[in-house]
Amino acid sequence: MNNGPIIYVASRASIPERPAMWRALRAQGLRISSSWIDEAEEGQTDDFADLWHRIESEIRSSNGLILYAEKNDFPLKGALIEAGMAIGMGKPVAVVLPGEPFFEPPTYRPIGSYGCIMIDARYFGL
Repeated sequence: MNNGPIIYVASRASIPERPAMWRALRAQGLRISSSWIDEAEEGQTDDFADLWHRIESEIRSSNGLILYAEKNDFPLKGALIEAGMAIGMGKPVAVVLPGEPFFEPPTYRPIGSYGCIMIDARYFGL
């Protein structure tokens, strides 16, 4: 997968399983540009202004963004800002909500005020 797309991943950093999941996928060859996954524990980020500059640069250099959340991950904070940054840059954003319907049946209205377009991961070449 070394020649695959570069993906920025956004999820709840304060839940230890999320950055661990992304690090495991990176170890398997997924090209993840998100540096926050290596400093997600309390006290590991020295300079949050620097972190947000890096985030902007990492999103800009990626082919797209995956926003991942599970039911108990809400409220999301930084992950929504990251998704908004990607949308503002014209990057594709995939919303992954395992086990959660994204559209409200029977109207098929988006649930909530998601500003992201749900797309198949194949759009990223995965």
